[in-house]
Amino acid sequence: MNKFILVCIILSLEFCPSPKKNSITNSAPLLLISSSPTTLASSNDPNQYTPNQSNWKTFETKPMSAGNTGHDPDSVTWITKAQWDAAKWDGTTIYDPTKMTSAQFFAALCPSADRVRGI
Repeated sequence: MNKFILVCIILSLEFCPSPKKNSITNSAPLLLISSSPTTLASSNDPNQYTPNQSNWKTFETKPMSAGNTGHDPDSVTWITKAQWDAAKWDGTTIYDPTKMTSAQFFAALCPSADRVRGI
């Protein structure tokens, strides 16, 4: 926990603006010295409080390899334009869950399992 607090203090001193007008050339850089450079990033560290960085390389490659051309509704090939049009919201209808059963409310908001009204 102490390492986490120390890192937060150092980062706030390093990146938050200071009301003082100090010259950068006259100030010494702050350094975090650790016995192990991977201590904070190790998934085996029992004191790690944040997750390791996610692998975002598959964010685009998996949908594209499945045949999708993008992340927009027009790129979802198994839903037709007529089905998207049927899921449009008119902009005025209010779906009040207190006046509907759960099934009615679900059917009003989700015309099918892969579409949400208004998106």
